[in-house]
Amino acid sequence: MASSRAVARARRIAGRSPRHAALTQQVGLPEYLAEHLRKVAIDHQEGLFERRTDLVAEITGRAARSLREFVGEHRGQFEGREAVLLGV
Repeated sequence: MASSRAVARARRIAGRSPRHAALTQQVGLPEYLAEHLRKVAIDHQEGLFERRTDLVAEITGRAARSLREFVGEHRGQFEGREAVLLGV
């Protein structure tokens, strides 16, 4: 699924658009971690993570969740009612 389609699906499921925070200022992340997350987001936008494998099942013993399941399980975070990065 192209990243723009994934964002559109997340928006439909959560009922709102995902928001991005200035992580180093609002959450207090170390600069190196914020930079890593920024680069991962770019990789995602460029489709680096689009391939499907059974690696999650091999490691965890259960199949990966769909985007619908993940957004549903984390609805409070997508709606801004819950912290996204707990313990930071």
